[in-house]
Amino acid sequence: VWSSTLAVAPVLAELGAMWIANGVAGRTAAAKRAESTARQALFSGAMEGFDVSSHPSSLYGWLRLPAPWTTADFVGTLRRQGVDVIGSDAFHVGTDPPSAVRLCLGAPATREDLSRGLDIVRQVLTSQPSPSVEVL
Repeated sequence: VWSSTLAVAPVLAELGAMWIANGVAGRTAAAKRAESTARQALFSGAMEGFDVSSHPSSLYGWLRLPAPWTTADFVGTLRRQGVDVIGSDAFHVGTDPPSAVRLCLGAPATREDLSRGLDIVRQVLTSQPSPSVEVL
């Protein structure tokens, strides 16, 4: 009978233990938490007045779309402007997903890049939708 086991490579386990013992792991976690909290503040500020949902230190935020926006039209309009978001249909099981999108706040390289993207999202939210699919 053959068997196999899965384990962390000893050198990685030693490195992890060393980082925990010397504080590198704790400092790294604190820095990541501070960055995600700062990005959430940018998200909350940019989306003020709109229906959003998130955790204060999450790198994601949900935006429920106001009428007359549909998820497909909103996603398509943002993509044409260089901003990529994911529609709620990618996360929804069953029929009739909510008209919403998930924004990844950690993807932009800098907070300035995130702010520019959020400004575009807000501008699109306050404009009128144009269909993402054209019929000829």
